Amino acid sequence: MSKELDRQVAVVTGGAQGIGLAIRTALEEAGARVAVFDVDTGPAPDDALLKVDVTDEAQVRSGVAEVIDRYGRLDVLVNNAAITARLAHLFGQPALDVSVEDWRQVLDVNLTGAFVCAQAAARRMESGGRIVNVASVQGLVATGGAIHYSVSKAGLIMLTRSLAGELAQRGIRVNAVAPGPIALARTAPNTAPVDTLSGEWGQPEDVAAAVTFLVSRAAVFVNGHVLSVDGGVSVRYRNQVGRES
Repeated sequence: MSKELDRQVAVVTGGAQGIGLAIRTALEEAGARVAVFDVDTGPAPDDALLKVDVTDEAQVRSGVAEVIDRYGRLDVLVNNAAITARLAHLFGQPALDVSVEDWRQVLDVNLTGAFVCAQAAARRMESGGRIVNVASVQGLVATGGAIHYSVSKAGLIMLTRSLAGELAQRGIRVNAVAPGPIALARTAPNTAPVDTLSGEWGQPEDVAAAVTFLVSRAAVFVNGHVLSVDGGVSVRYRNQVGRES
């Protein structure tokens, strides 16, 4: 039985763990051949894992070339790499206490890295290519704490819209997902209270399902869109701001 993404080739950045790993798994289950760009390739051998720093243009170009040499094409790029795991201690830090060094580091990975990867991938994609950027609900609403992360994700949303407009003439669609609270080891256990409408944490598989939809034939008429996968956090926040104003 044919699968949705049979004979398609995808690259997932930051795909060695967490949401990225869930995205890789979902794309593979849909029939895609997936290569992973990550700075942490782990101790176990995995032919799909390529050690690539998304902030290094030369490494990214080399990684894209290797994927095309290996599989003969590139159809999908998922920009998931982010620096949240390494700077988790800064979440909740007031803006006035954020160092310029940390600010630059977060934007370099979360935003510039996505641009570098999108640019390198789009140059080698044929018409019908798809790019999905993993943004965040924190790029849609100002929740406070981790200003560098919020700004990087807001920039990623505008990058999505700008690229969608420019790459449409090449037949490449660009969309984004904006996850809310997702249950990962670096965030919180499933039992911790969370401000979604249901009171429940999302799972990495929820984000992966949204990404899989956006790269599927079902989303062929979806372009420049930001799909919130946040359990209603952004709705609740906007409603609260509206009442206060």
